[in-house]
Amino acid sequence: MKKLLALIMAAMMTASLASCGEQTSTDGKVSIKIGVPNGDTLTPFSVIEDFKAANPDIEVVLDEAPWNDFMSKIKTQIAGGTAPDIFISDSGYTMTLGAQGGSMDLAEKIETELNADDYISALYAAKDAEGHVWGIPHGLNCFALYYNEALFDEAGLEYPTDDWTFEDVLEAAKKLTAPVDATGASPVYGFGGTYSISNGWLPFVLSTGGAPLDETRTKSNFDDPKTIEGFKHMEEFVKAGVIPPTAWYTANGGLETSFYNGKIAMAFMNTNAATLINNNAAEDFRYNIVSMPIGYDGGRYSVYVPNCWIINGKSSPEKQEAAWKWLKYYLSEEVQLELAEEIKGGFPIHKKAMEFCSTVEAVPANREAFYKNLDATGVTLFENPTWSEWRSKVDKATLEMFEGRADAETVAATAHKEVSEILAE
Repeated sequence: MKKLLALIMAAMMTASLASCGEQTSTDGKVSIKIGVPNGDTLTPFSVIEDFKAANPDIEVVLDEAPWNDFMSKIKTQIAGGTAPDIFISDSGYTMTLGAQGGSMDLAEKIETELNADDYISALYAAKDAEGHVWGIPHGLNCFALYYNEALFDEAGLEYPTDDWTFEDVLEAAKKLTAPVDATGASPVYGFGGTYSISNGWLPFVLSTGGAPLDETRTKSNFDDPKTIEGFKHMEEFVKAGVIPPTAWYTANGGLETSFYNGKIAMAFMNTNAATLINNNAAEDFRYNIVSMPIGYDGGRYSVYVPNCWIINGKSSPEKQEAAWKWLKYYLSEEVQLELAEEIKGGFPIHKKAMEFCSTVEAVPANREAFYKNLDATGVTLFENPTWSEWRSKVDKATLEMFEGRADAETVAATAHKEVSEILAE
């Protein structure tokens, strides 16, 4: 069935080539449509206006929608040949679209028109095993260890530092978890772990030197002893009672809400969580972050999500060139420095802009912990063309462990079987 759907998609995209490839112009201008989910809250419209002023030969039309609606709409647009000429995609779909021929390979453009040394290694976050680069990060949504300062003060504990290990996190979480009350749950949990990839199982798998896929991202690695060991350490957290039951999250509004309401002492959360906390927490809420903890294998793994700009592979050469002009402008030192001040949509990838981030006063105070290890230790979510499918299978298997219906070895075995089947199709 999946192969049939892929063939249908390919046929639809081929059929739409003619309509997508036509050049639309006004008064000799090349007209391009830029897809911007979440509008100005993600991509400053001031930057787009400056680009238009500097490029009077390019007419820009914006395609806007809230993030979730936009990601659903873009798939329909691609199938119908009406997708924007350049747009922002979530990191998982970036690799899927590249494999389907829906995005332009930017490898040659990067090599000939950008100085890669000006950027951190995340410039190539969307590079596949064959060397194609299917997108360039719009911004980096990085993970860190968040902690509630008031709960640490009440427990008489020192705040976490960048030297903390996963063992340190667990020991502190035990002391921060309050006794179970009449509801059968704790009013405060020491660690806000989840069964999903980014907030949950991937950091643990990485902490033991494991990985979900092999280096080519074409084979399952869930049968590797190191990967299995990662699940076992995660199970240790669950059995210690420091992580809330899954139903508890639903009752308390989710991970981020539980954290800023003082019900979770620590959690692995991303850059966007800081914005959510700052906009919704009480004025006296005190929190900070440190780098992701040192793993059981002695290494540090800084997880990040690289949502990417994608140039439509079915647009005409003229539109693709205009779209690339926009992307180069967005990646320029001037614009990247401007983006570094507000951090809309994640941290910039230009080295000088990232250095500038450390000079901007913001909450959390230790904002540098998000990105200072990124170039050396950054790890994405192992995106590949079937990422959405296999990731959901692993999340589901991990949920079984969280709810006490499976142990770590069973989770890893189930994941290996199901992921292998998906990758073989």
